[in-house]
Amino acid sequence: MPATNLLHALKVAGVDHVGIGLDLDGGGGVTGLEDVADDWKITARPLKEGYTPADLQKIWSGNALRVMRAAEAGRTASF
Repeated sequence: MPATNLLHALKVAGVDHVGIGLDLDGGGGVTGLEDVADDWKITARPLKEGYTPADLQKIWSGNALRVMRAAEAGRTASF
């Protein structure tokens, strides 16, 4: 179950170091997530387990954007 894997990653790495990547056109091979309309299921379980909407914002995009900004800042700082 995908939520179990996500919860494990959150437990091991912490909410500031986990991000979600998806195959938005289907065919990703994850049972229960055959269609983009099922993506809400990924959010429902962590909320049920006590993660906050702010935590979910980090997981869905905030962490990836933070890392990309830091990488860009590092790239431009070296020139």
